[in-house]
Amino acid sequence: MPIYVDDIELQADAETLKDAILAAKERLDAAGRIIVEIKVAGQPLVGDEIEEHVDDYIADTDVHLVSADPKAEAISALEQIRSHLTEAGKVQADVADLLQRDEQADAMKTIGGSLAIWQQTSQGIAQCAAMMNVSLEAIEVEGKSFADLTTQLKLRLNELYEYLTNNDTVAVADTLAYEWPDLVQGWQAMVGELIDTIQKQ
Repeated sequence: MPIYVDDIELQADAETLKDAILAAKERLDAAGRIIVEIKVAGQPLVGDEIEEHVDDYIADTDVHLVSADPKAEAISALEQIRSHLTEAGKVQADVADLLQRDEQADAMKTIGGSLAIWQQTSQGIAQCAAMMNVSLEAIEVEGKSFADLTTQLKLRLNELYEYLTNNDTVAVADTLAYEWPDLVQGWQAMVGELIDTIQKQ
């Protein structure tokens, strides 16, 4: 039952994947590092798959764990979120432009990418803050807290879905062109402030 952490064999009495993870964390905690990748028999486990297999007996199966510096990992993830927000802003502007030119079919094909980004944004930010023990309640940008931005985002999304359901393309174009840019800027500012806070730790 070979267990490797960053390609270095870990001598541990582990029967299950959970045992292997706990043994690795004990070593990594002292170095201030976290597990960011898990492979069992060469197959990566991602998200819910880890919980599904955590009690599996590993027997003679190879387990490879990869670690990383949590600060670098959090900042990298937040930089990706900020980049995705920039992309969302561009997509929203494109959709508004298409609708204003009465190209509804192309607009509807395009808008899904933007909505997918927004569905992941607040969750990703919260996860990064939790990983670094940063209280989002203590961070404000232009007088708005994370909770304020989350509430505003939910209202804008509900409003947008209502317009889309009612096929009110004029309202969709107007809200994307005139109201959503401020939302994008607010969230980007929040991400930037969080990055600065983490870098100072």
